Amino acid sequence: MVRLERIVSRLSQRVSVLESTFDALYPHDLYDLSRTHWTPVPVALEAARMLVTEPGFRVLDVGSGCGKFCLIAALASEGVFTGIELRPRLDEEARRAKGLLSGHTEAMNRVEFFCGDMQALDWGLFDGFYFYNPFYENLLEDTPRERQIIDHEIELGSGHYFDLTRVVRRKLEEAKAGTRVVSYHGIGIPLPVGWHRQETRSIGSGDLELWIKR
Repeated sequence: MVRLERIVSRLSQRVSVLESTFDALYPHDLYDLSRTHWTPVPVALEAARMLVTEPGFRVLDVGSGCGKFCLIAALASEGVFTGIELRPRLDEEARRAKGLLSGHTEAMNRVEFFCGDMQALDWGLFDGFYFYNPFYENLLEDTPRERQIIDHEIELGSGHYFDLTRVVRRKLEEAKAGTRVVSYHGIGIPLPVGWHRQETRSIGSGDLELWIKR
């Protein structure tokens, strides 16, 4: 049984909960994917701290999956979080989880999810971006690690990987000064000229990095 009040209470105080406690918001097959594909709770809490510098700070989660980062970060900060996800099923589950939490906190009013191409959004509307190496799955096709792929609902492959990372590079080149990026396990490409790493913290299975555009 999902203890919604406990989740909301602890995360609103920036106190972590067990992965199994939060992941119980999702169906079993998505629950089982959490260790590989969804942001761990402590990582989401720390990423929210790095990103949100003032109330209303707008963050885009690129490849938001089932919405775990956006939901946790909204509870733990006063930021406004938008998730963009290509898979309709994951977007649907993100919205469903948001609905479950909405009855217990107004923080969910600061969360929005979209299903579709990340290029459909105006990245200039955001003050910061979060990346959990969102395109790496494309490099697992036809490898022994293929079992780590979420599903075959969307087309994958190295060609898509390079196309998507080129888009991200262009968007970050165009970002305004002061824009913040937090990445976990990297983005898949070096950040463009003009971005400077401000903080690195080893947490969980990887490094959480904060970059700021100058």
